[in-house]
Amino acid sequence: MVQVVALDSETGVTAPARMAPPLVCVSEAGSRTKLWHVLDPDLVPYLEATFERAAAGELLIVGHHFAYDAAVFISHAPSLAEVVFAAYDAGQVGDTMIRQKLLDIAGGCYRGYTDPRTGKSTVYKYSLDALAQRHFNRKLDKEGPWRLHYARLLDVPLDDWPHDAVDYAMGDAVTTLDAWCIQEEQAGRDPGVLEDEPRQVRAALALQLASVWGIRTDPEMVQRLKRDAEDEIAAVRPILIEAGLIRSNGCRRMKYAQERMLEVNPNGKKTDTGRPCVDEEACEDTGDPAFIALARYGKAQNLISKDVKALATGVRLPIHTRFDSLMETGRTSSSGTYNLQNPRRKQGVRECFVPREGNVLVACDYDKAELHTLSQVCIMVTGKSRLGERLNAGFDPHLDLGAQLLGITYDEAALRKKDPEVKNARQASKAGNFGYPGGMGPKGFQAYAKTQYGVDFDLTFCKKLRENWLQTWPEVEEYFDWVRRLCGEAGIANVIHFFSNRRRGLIPYTVACNTFFQGLAADGAKAAMWQICRRQYADPGSPLWGTRTVNFVHDEFIIEAPEGHAHDAAMELQRVMVDEYSKWVPDVPVRASPAIMRRWSKAAEPAWRNGKLIPWEDREEATTC
Repeated sequence: MVQVVALDSETGVTAPARMAPPLVCVSEAGSRTKLWHVLDPDLVPYLEATFERAAAGELLIVGHHFAYDAAVFISHAPSLAEVVFAAYDAGQVGDTMIRQKLLDIAGGCYRGYTDPRTGKSTVYKYSLDALAQRHFNRKLDKEGPWRLHYARLLDVPLDDWPHDAVDYAMGDAVTTLDAWCIQEEQAGRDPGVLEDEPRQVRAALALQLASVWGIRTDPEMVQRLKRDAEDEIAAVRPILIEAGLIRSNGCRRMKYAQERMLEVNPNGKKTDTGRPCVDEEACEDTGDPAFIALARYGKAQNLISKDVKALATGVRLPIHTRFDSLMETGRTSSSGTYNLQNPRRKQGVRECFVPREGNVLVACDYDKAELHTLSQVCIMVTGKSRLGERLNAGFDPHLDLGAQLLGITYDEAALRKKDPEVKNARQASKAGNFGYPGGMGPKGFQAYAKTQYGVDFDLTFCKKLRENWLQTWPEVEEYFDWVRRLCGEAGIANVIHFFSNRRRGLIPYTVACNTFFQGLAADGAKAAMWQICRRQYADPGSPLWGTRTVNFVHDEFIIEAPEGHAHDAAMELQRVMVDEYSKWVPDVPVRASPAIMRRWSKAAEPAWRNGKLIPWEDREEATTC
């Protein structure tokens, strides 16, 4: 049986530009318990030997949120990168936080559950302290005097440490090992439930390293964004004062606004207390000039109080978003100082993000990623996919559906692609192609299209679009039937993802429809993410060596690279992304398009000069394709 060892580190306190803070000690629990001080000359050789044994399959290393510890080890001794990545590659690194999430997702109780008999809700969290309380009724001393103060012991020999400092440091490794043992027992009752752990653990390290590196912002663009918001507030303030919706000091007259909303839109949405809702969406829905002005006012205020305030922190020091590497869907999320995966949809926000001096940003995103995974899933379920055939042949599936809507051939639609009628049909079809695969009906799609695309489709059109969508991609109806059978009479399914075999339990029909292809898209992107990361940190011969990932937005990677070899990095980024993702969609291989930027922009496109990619801002002297 493979030996198991739990490792945990204590460090200085994290701070901007110091998200992998100085290492103070490493605790080990397994066949022995031992505490290693950073001053011990044998510490780095011990870590190197431990990861080498793991890479050889002789040892399993486990930790809790171990991506943090691994990043600290690499920061402390960069020479460890190669053996750390080798151990991860071998699947010999485990993480009790990720394991618990996988177990809970499979059991349908991710983040908690509600007892149907009593109605009592139980909330699950995934810190080590939460697992200790959940599994052993053991409360860790997370409020004690040492958790945030180990930096004080950086130069103090272990023999002179206070006993409680030693006990705290050792306690985390021991608790991690105990949690791993409990999880092994749980997994034994459902063989295969943790099969996806190594892949998720690798993704967690890649995202942690991206977070540690961080991203900078441009002070001039941040100030411009603020000025634009202030100009917007100044423009609508007189309208709102005259309408009585705000006072002269700028404060909102909420009670009056709710009363007026009831007059303007009596059937509008309500708050939890039953009062008329006056948020931005509700105001825009009225079509009333005063309420539309109030929506503009609210957006501008939020831009200043939230976005500008957060973006300003990246001027002197990097912004470090906090990635959650595993959500219930298999996808990731971002939080912390700024949500880089979901920035505000306003011109100028993304443009605040810039590379460090001497570098450029290289962005590469998958083309229609979820349509490829939907096609692959349909092939797995039904043996065929017209959507997949059209994607493989290079056709535009949105134009394909748009032609169906207009009752014309694809060739005619392609000839008329700049015609407003065809452009509008294609845009509507884009919403349909990305919205209807989730199994929603026309009414649900109507709300989806408004939220995601900002368009108001009437219900009759939504019904027509769905009918045409099913006619254009007939395999999807068979896929829906298959999901319905999985759900059975209860309408609830326990599913197993294709290829990764990750489990997801107790989900309703529409969630199940989305789960298969969304989860597959997440799996493909995470596989690419790992290969990008290992080339950046552990492969000196790669064009990606020394580049750094600064953001990951589900189907797009953004890296920072020295301008002098940005072209080579971009080409390698594209190749790795396509090669790795296509392993997960072997019947419908993907494409990806890289672009080089001096600042983040959704408008960026590939720009070439003398056969090499250049920053798209320099495109006046270049060719685009």
